[in-house]
Amino acid sequence: MSFMQERLTSQVKAISEAIPRNNVYIFNEPMTKSTSNVRKDVIMLKNEASLFSRLYISCQNRVSDLNQFFKHENQSFPPSLSSYGQLRQGKKSDLLGVWSRAH
Repeated sequence: MSFMQERLTSQVKAISEAIPRNNVYIFNEPMTKSTSNVRKDVIMLKNEASLFSRLYISCQNRVSDLNQFFKHENQSFPPSLSSYGQLRQGKKSDLLGVWSRAH
């Protein structure tokens, strides 16, 4: 409200003058809501189940080999390398424990 009074009504400040503190939502950037990991897991599992069922039904309707169907990953991202589509971050020291157990 003070922005409009100072710059437009009384013209005490110039319109191009910087606003000292701005907590206004920018319309170009969508608001991001943080969702819990449990909710993300449920959504991901539902999507995977839906995809799997559609692929399995299409495999039955067409002449195809089910063994060949199960040989390939049916996920949009490999869960061993990513978490919810974002690459997992790690430290070199994490690899040391794996390497020492293998040798």
